[in-house]
Amino acid sequence: MPPMMLLPLIDDALAACTNAVGPKPSIRVDLYARGDRLYASVTRTPGGIVPTDAPAFKDIRERLSGLYGDGASLAIAAPKTGCIEARLDIPLEFAPEATTERACSI
Repeated sequence: MPPMMLLPLIDDALAACTNAVGPKPSIRVDLYARGDRLYASVTRTPGGIVPTDAPAFKDIRERLSGLYGDGASLAIAAPKTGCIEARLDIPLEFAPEATTERACSI
């Protein structure tokens, strides 16, 4: 994961939940790899775009474009009523010295 890709999405979700009125707010972060792609999502309840969203999303899209061109994306979705989800799709990369055994060992 490139530095400072996921943290702004989490920070934005925290800010939106902090100002929420109504049901108890929640944030869920998911990461998974499939083939040669890495997917990350930050889902928050309550949903809805808030004023702080636009700058965070714009900055991340610009960084993705600079790093990967058209090979990565940030999408905003509403997977169910009352939620909003920011989805990152980037190429899966490993550090040159990393191996599967090391990356998975505990």
